[in-house]
Amino acid sequence: MSNIFDFKNYNSWVYDFKGLFEVLEYDDVLKNNISLDDFIDESSTSIKKLIKNKYDYIVYYHGSATDDINKYLQNGIVTSSVQDRIKYARQLFPIDYYPELTDYVFNEKKNIYLKDEGYISTNEGKIYFNIDNSFFEEPSQQHYLCYGGETLGTFVGLLGERYKSELKEKLTPVIFKCIIPIKYLENDFDDIIKDILNKFLEIIEFPKSQFSHGSSTPYICTNIRPEWIIGCEFPKYENINCI
Repeated sequence: MSNIFDFKNYNSWVYDFKGLFEVLEYDDVLKNNISLDDFIDESSTSIKKLIKNKYDYIVYYHGSATDDINKYLQNGIVTSSVQDRIKYARQLFPIDYYPELTDYVFNEKKNIYLKDEGYISTNEGKIYFNIDNSFFEEPSQQHYLCYGGETLGTFVGLLGERYKSELKEKLTPVIFKCIIPIKYLENDFDDIIKDILNKFLEIIEFPKSQFSHGSSTPYICTNIRPEWIIGCEFPKYENINCI
């Protein structure tokens, strides 16, 4: 089986990095002789080499909500598409049950949505992840679990707050546990290293302290194959703050 770096399974990797960090004199970070960012800049080549030589995949989590979990398990996670999410909204709010949501209304709201080119470019054709599933416990991030992502939630919000409220009743929150090939994460290694080093310091040096959750939110521009989904969590709505 391919080697997988699982950030949340700390015992599986923390001692591999202990020897490397000692060689790289991370003690300078503890003594405040060097900032964390400077340490990463100076040591990133060595840390990247260790990761790439030992691992083929990194475990990441993707938060969403759906009315058909089997579609994901059979087809994988598809990169974000505004047009596809608007079609999905139409399926969730069919005209037979919502006669006031005519095709004219949908097209009018779609045209409004498409004018925000900056927002769309941030999401279109991408799948975002976090290295720590605890990330989705933060109130500012729970909208993914409420509304199935920013694109769907924002568009349905344009239809009206009533429909956005109903949207969360139609969907089931889910956090996908995925393995992502390292080759797709090249541009995010500095953030990955920072998360690893933060957790390393918490476990080895400051076990009584609680550092922040993994903060990196890399994205990839390729679909997640079904076999890359290795688990699913289904958070309860009563534990989610839908903003």
